[in-house]
Amino acid sequence: MLVQHVFRHAPGAGITVDKSRRVATAGADYFKQRARIVIRRSADGGRTFDHGSVWDGVTGLNELRQLQSGRVVAAFCFMDPERSDAEKKIQHYTLVALFSDEGGRTWTRSNEITVESPRGAMECQIAETEPDRLLCLFRTKAGYVYQSVSEDGGRTWGPAEPTTLPSPESMVRMLKLRSGNLLVVWNNVSSTTQLPRHPLAAALSRDGGRTWGAPKVIADEVGSNQLSNHGMIQLDDGRILLGISHYRAVRPMTSDLDMAIFDELWLQEGIHHAD
Repeated sequence: MLVQHVFRHAPGAGITVDKSRRVATAGADYFKQRARIVIRRSADGGRTFDHGSVWDGVTGLNELRQLQSGRVVAAFCFMDPERSDAEKKIQHYTLVALFSDEGGRTWTRSNEITVESPRGAMECQIAETEPDRLLCLFRTKAGYVYQSVSEDGGRTWGPAEPTTLPSPESMVRMLKLRSGNLLVVWNNVSSTTQLPRHPLAAALSRDGGRTWGAPKVIADEVGSNQLSNHGMIQLDDGRILLGISHYRAVRPMTSDLDMAIFDELWLQEGIHHAD
């Protein structure tokens, strides 16, 4: 059994902190930050790993997924040098996928996905809705979650199009459940800025992301507090466990990790809040 360990190494460039006041005085300078994706392989079930190989030039590994065919697809966003301007502090991100039919030993690059709204396309999520049909959802500043579809296992991607999911510039998470339905969790409000990042809502699709059901509120906040940067898994008993970064806009800055747990029946019954 081949096991792959993939992680991102990206030292923060430009971050400064006033330790006496416990506040950040300058954030990361993304134009100076250089990220590397390191891939290490194990042939003994994860007991030992090789020294690995490195992918340079990507901002972040958003997805690593094995398809029904055995193909491995990795999706990234990167700051596009043709659309960005360091002097004017203009950032523009583009998505691209790499795919491998050899267990990650060699990789082929797909076409790129981007949008013309400010900052471009960011933080994608991929689900295989049918054999070799991939749905990609991603963050934008256009007021909606956007999507692109691949019909050939990630080799080529169709045009970026808005979904019916309103969103600020914040992360969207998507998961294919064992039932075959798609689950999406996101901030269900339209905004061309990063705020508000609440409420946090969930919805189901029974047709591969072509349409989405009515959203159900998982949690809400006020003002510039945030419920975002979340992650989720489906447990063995079928329930969905959601981890949420709960940021409170106070000094010193505070961010907790909140947990929510729910199931498909909760989504279908129209209950308004998870336990």
